[in-house]
Amino acid sequence: MTEQFKKLLEYQELDFAAESIEKELLASPERKGANKRKQEYDLACENRKKYLALLQKLKNDMGEAEKQLQALVEEAQACQAKLGEETEEYEELQQRGRQLQSVIRQAEALNETVTSIRNNVRQTDSRLNAATASAVKARDEFAVCKEAYEKKYDEAKPALEKARALKEEAEKQVDPVLLEKYKNLRKHKIVPTAQLAGTRCTGCNMELPSAIANKVAASSEIVECENCMRMLYIG
Repeated sequence: MTEQFKKLLEYQELDFAAESIEKELLASPERKGANKRKQEYDLACENRKKYLALLQKLKNDMGEAEKQLQALVEEAQACQAKLGEETEEYEELQQRGRQLQSVIRQAEALNETVTSIRNNVRQTDSRLNAATASAVKARDEFAVCKEAYEKKYDEAKPALEKARALKEEAEKQVDPVLLEKYKNLRKHKIVPTAQLAGTRCTGCNMELPSAIANKVAASSEIVECENCMRMLYIG
């Protein structure tokens, strides 16, 4: 193993140590709780926005329907008054009666519409209140979880900063070509290095040609596993 590869392995150890602290923080119950409450808060706010828009539309519809209903009531009153006027024409009297009945039927149908809209308004208003209560509850719980996570982060911060500083210092000692290859593998969530045990890659457990093992033993170049692409070394 070359001296540069040893430095790469030292850097990898520090890299994983810093990542371990970061992962512990990300997976902490405090952070998960804060994220969950934030999602609940966002959903409740979205529902609240939706119900507010629906409520406004329903109120507008109800206002328009009530105007139409009032107009029909006035028309029915006018028809009623005409019906009471004297006339010698039987056909005209019949026509007035039919007109009144038509207006009454329209008014009854529209009144049912108004009643239905009012019921929808009450239901939507109830849902709006529930969404508002959920938003307030989630907001308050988020604040508690966030405070707990920030406390946990502050406790872990010194160790995290130290680990990152050691990693950055070690990085300066690594050959740029090795470092670039290492970072490219890390982007794909691959552990960049693997020890060669005989002709077996310990990263993926695949048996490799003896020629590859000979190259690794010679330590003259970067040798990758043909299967998992990890950089190979002999311990």
